[in-house]
Amino acid sequence: MHAIGRCFACIICVVVRPKYRTIGLGVKLVRETLPLAGKPYVETTAVMARYNPFFERAGMTKIAESKPRPAILEGVEKLRRLGFNPVLLGSTKYTIQRMREHPCLVKKVRTVFKHVSKAGGVYRKRIASNVFGRTV
Repeated sequence: MHAIGRCFACIICVVVRPKYRTIGLGVKLVRETLPLAGKPYVETTAVMARYNPFFERAGMTKIAESKPRPAILEGVEKLRRLGFNPVLLGSTKYTIQRMREHPCLVKKVRTVFKHVSKAGGVYRKRIASNVFGRTV
């Protein structure tokens, strides 16, 4: 473990205020920070990389991509048909708000969540993510 710790660094999170997005600030931040890590390898996990591949634009290489299980995709589709926005399902606040607005959905949503949980995952956990790495 010590040998791994000497060789690897991990980017946990990169957040740019919405006001400053789309101007390349995240790319610049990652690109200029990589050499400062002091490790030969830097890795990160990016859930939104499919839609905003800024780690790749910063010089990192996609190493792996996980695919969601079919049962999870089925559950997300059932929730979409019930009026949920799949993009916002990761938000507990959004889910609770929808349930309060439509109490008749509670039983149906619980059934979907039970089905997804039995399939080995919960939607609020990352169902699809990308792993990136960079040799510095």
